[in-house]
Amino acid sequence: MTRRSWALLLGVLVSLGAVGLALTQVDVSQLGDSLSRARYIYILPSFAVFLLGLLARAYRWQYLLDQPITLRSSFSINSIAYLLNSLLPLRAGEVARVLLSARTEPPIPVVQSTSLIVVERLLDLLFVVILLALGLGMGGVLPTEVRAAAFVSAPVALLALLLLTLLAYRPAWAEVVTRLFESRIPFLARELHHIMSALALLRRPAQFARVLLWTAIGWLCTIAATVVLMLVFFERVDWLTTCLVTGALAFAAALPAAPGNIGTYELAVLVVLRAAGYDENVAFVFGVLLHAVDVGVYLLAGISGLLHLGLNLSQFSRELAR
Repeated sequence: MTRRSWALLLGVLVSLGAVGLALTQVDVSQLGDSLSRARYIYILPSFAVFLLGLLARAYRWQYLLDQPITLRSSFSINSIAYLLNSLLPLRAGEVARVLLSARTEPPIPVVQSTSLIVVERLLDLLFVVILLALGLGMGGVLPTEVRAAAFVSAPVALLALLLLTLLAYRPAWAEVVTRLFESRIPFLARELHHIMSALALLRRPAQFARVLLWTAIGWLCTIAATVVLMLVFFERVDWLTTCLVTGALAFAAALPAAPGNIGTYELAVLVVLRAAGYDENVAFVFGVLLHAVDVGVYLLAGISGLLHLGLNLSQFSRELAR
């Protein structure tokens, strides 16, 4: 078996284990009652706010590229990437984003778009840590020691952001950091060089501020959409707990799992909401619904993007595999 096949097999096993563990925490006979009492009208506004979050990320990609790419093209490229990430293993959507960006007019060099995706993920990670710090530190649902650790993690994340900014404005320092790894870890040195090259685009304060602003708006839309969707099942909605759910899902997405993060997604929601005092049966059903709406948004936006760019999903998937 190839390394890719082993990775896919490991993901499937992790997903099966997560599904099994989640089912041991709930009473399956009570799930139907939760579904019958749900207020499904809240799905529509939640769906709309999730779409606004995708639009915010399209704006961010525009400002990161610093190229004359249209908002419609940026939205299409990002939507296709999210769709493929939800359908295919091994983060195939990121490869799609690189290939599609190279087809724009003017074309975006592969090295540039790849580096910018790394920078984008670093910024997302910083915001996720802040969300977890808010949820853990102020939600009051976990032990005091854990909440205290959360208060430490937020300043660390902000310090990392300041360090990236400093390296962007001091390329000579960044070059010194890169050279430290050239002889010992050449692969890491190359990746650092690409990241530093991408950070050079953020030296202009106005551009950097816009990227941070649209990153924040994108995450706020995700949180708001989750809060609205919680009203389907819950009378009590806690914004800080929702921050914790959003952050936990971001980390769950990094775990090996079957395509679409089946199992790990639902288990992450169940663990957080159960710790926050929500009924575990309703929490599990909510996790399934949240996942379905998430994928539904990507399907709608991704298919729209494919039509806009004149692409066939099956043919493009084969091209990604090659």
